Amino acid sequence: MSALDALFSPTRVAVLGVSRNPAKLGHVLLKNVLGGGFPGEVLSSCT
Repeated sequence: MSALDALFSPTRVAVLGVSRNPAKLGHVLLKNVLGGGFPGEVLSSCT
C-alpha cells in the first residue's frame, strides 16, 4: 500500500457545509459525490 493511496483511493469522504439550498456549492458537491458513484462511505454536515 502506497502512502498516497488514502489521497487517490479514499474509502470515505466528508463534505462539510452542505446546504439544503440547491444553489449553494456544498449542496452541489454532495450531489456530485453521491451521483458520481463514489463506492465508499459519504459523511456530511448539513447547515
